[in-house]
Amino acid sequence: MDKVRSTIRLLALFSIYFIYKAIMGVIDDNTNEVTIWSLITFVYVISLVIAYFVLTRWEKEQKI
Repeated sequence: MDKVRSTIRLLALFSIYFIYKAIMGVIDDNTNEVTIWSLITFVYVISLVIAYFVLTRWEKEQKI
């Protein structure tokens, strides 16, 4: 379980890259790039949160 949990944390670091790309789009005044990277970041973070909650619930069921 710790391996899966650490993998989720490692994948969360990609969100920093996505935020960086969105900021670069703002600096370059490219609204399409800002929109795309913002949407990717939003969907990616939501899916990681869901994966984390599923993992914790599955761990809880394994202990019972």
